[in-house]
Amino acid sequence: MNPAAACAAVVVLGLLAVPAALNLATRFRPAIGWHWTPADFATAAVLLGGGAAIILRSWRRRTHPARRLTVTLAVVAAVALLWVEGATGVFSDRLLPG
Repeated sequence: MNPAAACAAVVVLGLLAVPAALNLATRFRPAIGWHWTPADFATAAVLLGGGAAIILRSWRRRTHPARRLTVTLAVVAAVALLWVEGATGVFSDRLLPG
């Protein structure tokens, strides 16, 4: 495995470990109120893993630092917007009346 891909995998797994730990803590203290289903974890893994794969591929293809930064920021912004929409529905609630 490529060292950059291994690093990206560790970051993605680290990010997924946070909700897993909070999910586990909810079993002992229900007041925490953190309830992720397996579908939530799968969605987050696909979203974070896909974003990391796009960033890694763009870094291999582009050598200019400004282009790398631009692509990285665009992917991070897209992942963040999709995450917020999936978590809260803040954008679709305003677009779809009723």
